[in-house]
Amino acid sequence: MENGKEPVHNLVSEPVIQLANVVTTLIKLCKLFFTKLSTRWMNRKRFPYCTEMSSEQIQSLAQSIRNVTRDLVELVALFQTADQEMIDDRAELSQGFLDIGTSLKSRFDPPLRVILIYLLPIIPETHLGYLNQNYYKDW
Repeated sequence: MENGKEPVHNLVSEPVIQLANVVTTLIKLCKLFFTKLSTRWMNRKRFPYCTEMSSEQIQSLAQSIRNVTRDLVELVALFQTADQEMIDDRAELSQGFLDIGTSLKSRFDPPLRVILIYLLPIIPETHLGYLNQNYYKDW
């Protein structure tokens, strides 16, 4: 590692490169979700410190970013494996991508539920200069 960054692995297989380009969009959406949840959401206006969320729900929300990160790391590792053709069975490789995709999708269900039930209602309906509930519901 140089300067605290992971080394860059360039992909060489054209099908893997094409799939990686699609996944890049997925990674950007994951990042955008957590950015909206943390920075734009919480730093624009002071919201009440008290919600009806349980400790378990708060923990689930905090854990969700770690779970998504873990899935994305596994996805990158699978790309490297596919690019180096270390798996002979294409069905096994495809199943690996499907499993990670399914896992990644399921990672957003609990935080979305918590956001919709507990956090979204504390955003004022309209507030000049700030995004409102409808913005986040639509997003």
